[in-house]
Amino acid sequence: MQILHKMTKAIPLFLLLIWTSLICPAQSTSDSIVMKQRLGKVFLQHNKVLPASELHAILSTSSDGTKEVEQAKANLAPLYIFSFAGGFLIGWPIGTAIGRGKPNWALAAGGVGLVLCAIPFQAGYNKHILKAITIYNKNLKKIGLQKTILEVGWSKTGIGVEVRF
Repeated sequence: MQILHKMTKAIPLFLLLIWTSLICPAQSTSDSIVMKQRLGKVFLQHNKVLPASELHAILSTSSDGTKEVEQAKANLAPLYIFSFAGGFLIGWPIGTAIGRGKPNWALAAGGVGLVLCAIPFQAGYNKHILKAITIYNKNLKKIGLQKTILEVGWSKTGIGVEVRF
C-alpha cells in the first residue's frame, strides 16, 4: 500500500519529464542561409532578413566564398548605375506626362535600353552570390532536430519505458 502511494506521487513527475523531453529539441537549428522570393530576392538566416553588407560579411568566411562574393560585388556598381539611370530616364517622361506636359518618349526609350543593360549584371550578381551561399551552407556542420523516441514495453523486471534521443 505504501509503495503504491509513493508511485502515485512519482507518476506525474515522470510524465512531466517525458512530456518535456518530447517537446524540447536536443539541437539548435542550422545557421544555413536560404533565399526566398518576395518582392525580389531576399536572403534569410534564422528567419531574419540579411542586408547585403551583412550577407557579404557572412559569406566571406571561407576563401572560396570570398572569391565568389568579390565577383558578385564587381557586378553591383554597373548594375546600380544602369538601373538607376534607366529608371530616372523612364520616370522623367512619365512624370512630365502626368503633369500634362509634353513628354520626350525618346528619353524613356533610352532608359529602357539602360535597364536592359543592367540585366546581365543582375544575373551575374545572382549567380555568384548563390554560389557563395552554396559554399557557405556546404561548409556548415550537418545538424538538425533529432526525433525523440518513446517506447513502452516489457522488460526483465516488468513494464518498462525507454526514451531515446
